[in-house]
Amino acid sequence: MSVKRDISTVNGNITLGTNSMVGKDITTVNGDISLTQTFVSDDIKTKNGNITLVEGSVVEGDIEFESKYDGGWWSDTSLEHSPPVLTIDGTSDVKGKIILRQIVVLNIENPSLLAKVEHSYRNQE
Repeated sequence: MSVKRDISTVNGNITLGTNSMVGKDITTVNGDISLTQTFVSDDIKTKNGNITLVEGSVVEGDIEFESKYDGGWWSDTSLEHSPPVLTIDGTSDVKGKIILRQIVVLNIENPSLLAKVEHSYRNQE
């Protein structure tokens, strides 16, 4: 599959298979993003979903997990939720930064990618 522009959902998962190309960003609020042998020209962003990169997937931009807590009544920090998971196998790469604005479980096989992780959240999140 080849997409010249963005791919975006609010409540749906985004799954791209072998030899897929995305010309801009991939974003979702509540869905998971799963990429297999996929090239992304820009960023990947999510708020509540997991992100998985496998089999030589490449993200030219950043991966960002946006904050779940934006001050609204629906973002009650006293509620317990499982943190999202970022999985990157040893054959995949992120050229930009990995920006965490919330707690995220990291399953990253290539230790050099850990140097790209930026934690940007309050401790209570």
